[in-house]
Amino acid sequence: MDWRIFPSIYYYYYFYFNNYYNNNNNTNYNYYYYYFYCYFLYNYYYYYYFYYYYYLRWKWCRDV
Repeated sequence: MDWRIFPSIYYYYYFYFNNYYNNNNNTNYNYYYYYFYCYFLYNYYYYYYFYYYYYLRWKWCRDV
């Protein structure tokens, strides 16, 4: 695994399961969940697709 995308995967699973098991509706957890999930997609498309495509992905995730 590429070490550059490892932190994003770590935070994605951490906040996702933390929100799931705590079963709370805190908006901060939802924010971190979407943010790091989009950050993971951004890193993924950064290595495997063209610049313009993953930039649009990143912009969409950032504006959410």
